[in-house]
Amino acid sequence: MALQTLIHKAKGLLLPLALLAAWEWASRQGASAAYVFVSLSTMGHTLLQLAASGELWLHLHTSLARTLTGLGIGASIGIAVGTLMAQSRVAERLIGPLYHSIRQVPLLGLIPLLGLWVGNGNSAKLLVIALAAFY
Repeated sequence: MALQTLIHKAKGLLLPLALLAAWEWASRQGASAAYVFVSLSTMGHTLLQLAASGELWLHLHTSLARTLTGLGIGASIGIAVGTLMAQSRVAERLIGPLYHSIRQVPLLGLIPLLGLWVGNGNSAKLLVIALAAFY
């Protein structure tokens, strides 16, 4: 039984491994520009270099801090607005239509507008993350 389970799990890995092998082969054959279609071995080597130099951890810390801050802001405001709308009919009638109409616009569609309004710095990134957490 254990051998059959192992064979079944190995079959599930065949397609992903074949796709990764095809990616590596195609990138080494020059299927596309090197900066567009980077080989997996090059990415792995660069990842190890960045991890060893400490640069990866610096950028990872920055991204994680930004993500958690945006999540905290968006979730806090979302929970507060949701609780207010659930508890008060007046608030639901005042906020509800605006909330539901803005919710119909995909966040990806708002990103260019937010970039124009706020810029493309850290505050714009925090706003996008907070909006994603809010909705």
